[in-house]
Amino acid sequence: MKHKPAKQENRRIINHKVLRQGTGVIALLMPLLVEFLSDQDERLSSISISYWTDSGDIFVGSLVAVGFFLAAYNGTGACDKDTEYWISKFAGIFALIVAFIPTGCGIDHICDIPAWVNKLTHGHLQFIHNLAAILLFVCLYMLINFFARRAKSKGEDLRSDIYWLISLCMLIGMPVVYYIGLNVDWYNPIYGVEFVGLMLFGSGWILAGSYKSNPNPEPPDNIEWVKEIEVHAKEKHNPTDISVSAVDVYYFEATGCWKDLFLGCGPTGWGPHWKWWTNFNRVRNQPIFMLCGNIGQDDTYAFGIGKQIEWEVPKEIDNINSGDRKLYLFANDWSSKYGNNSESVLVKIYKKKAN
Repeated sequence: MKHKPAKQENRRIINHKVLRQGTGVIALLMPLLVEFLSDQDERLSSISISYWTDSGDIFVGSLVAVGFFLAAYNGTGACDKDTEYWISKFAGIFALIVAFIPTGCGIDHICDIPAWVNKLTHGHLQFIHNLAAILLFVCLYMLINFFARRAKSKGEDLRSDIYWLISLCMLIGMPVVYYIGLNVDWYNPIYGVEFVGLMLFGSGWILAGSYKSNPNPEPPDNIEWVKEIEVHAKEKHNPTDISVSAVDVYYFEATGCWKDLFLGCGPTGWGPHWKWWTNFNRVRNQPIFMLCGNIGQDDTYAFGIGKQIEWEVPKEIDNINSGDRKLYLFANDWSSKYGNNSESVLVKIYKKKAN
């Protein structure tokens, strides 16, 4: 039998989807297992308190696994080390801190805190644990938002909406669960918040690792090459020297990475489409730092481009003087904030052939 080394080697690679699925499964199972195997007569006051019970090894082991999975996850954005990359790294660190620096002992027996933990925390054990747990959930929330943005940019509206719903439930649902827990007896508010947060996070990551990838669409056949330009994030109007006419159809392809201050992203930008979130963007209802264009440096005729788009020149430009019909490209930012932008993306421009 003919040996196929490349195929055999590929089988050893753990891709980003496997990491997502593994992380999601652990996040879903951990709250259930630590409660069931804790061997406590009463319900746990928090998931973290299981550190001091018979299920402590499961709690620590699960968080260590999740921490290393998050640290190994590099994202799938346009940049080698973009914002998603760094958030996942910080999330991994916070998960390890929560695992190894336990919450204060609330179980009715002697809690022998490791000497190295006492020395490291200098009496601030509870504060460090709580802060790391909060920051971990903030990072997990932000990562779900990245999934939603990327799904939206690929045209996967349903999957994107599910991610947004999960992130919204994390943002609003967790405080609501905490408030309800203060007024009922059947669960502790801290336990409720941790349980709901992990369930939502786990569900989102399993979904993010289960979909079937679609290849990037090829440019249409009936187009002709126009030009390739570099669009700088710092410039409010990057000229293309292309004069457009009503009902002309153009096709754009963009690659590369640019930065909004220190936040790296690709041409699809970062952040949600929510109206209140995009209210200060030059192109409203489009993500911040998304690649956009306009006609004659007039944002009245601005439009979103992202990674790929086919765009028909609006008929309304007949009202514009022919000398003002030049096409300009830019990063969708606040008008006053271009000074902190840097780097650029590469844009290929095609024009649809006349029938």
